[in-house]
Amino acid sequence: MPAPASSKMADLIRACDAGAGVLCLFGNYGGDLLNFKMACEDVEFDDIKTEILLGADDVASSPVETKRKEKRCGRNCLMLQNCSEPLPIR
Repeated sequence: MPAPASSKMADLIRACDAGAGVLCLFGNYGGDLLNFKMACEDVEFDDIKTEILLGADDVASSPVETKRKEKRCGRNCLMLQNCSEPLPIR
């Protein structure tokens, strides 16, 4: 599944902002990381503060030779997302 476009992510960040900023929590996937970084830069022009938190599972789904660099997000990300939803950025 391809990563959402950065413009769509920026629209989502704008919609989620209630004045305290937006925490962007997502899995460690190249397309998501690139597009969220671009979206966060885009919303800076609207004075929206963002923080990026990459989720990574404790068990890598990548090949053994790259497991330290390319951990992906699995069940642990879902737990982090559920716990972080009500928390504003301080």
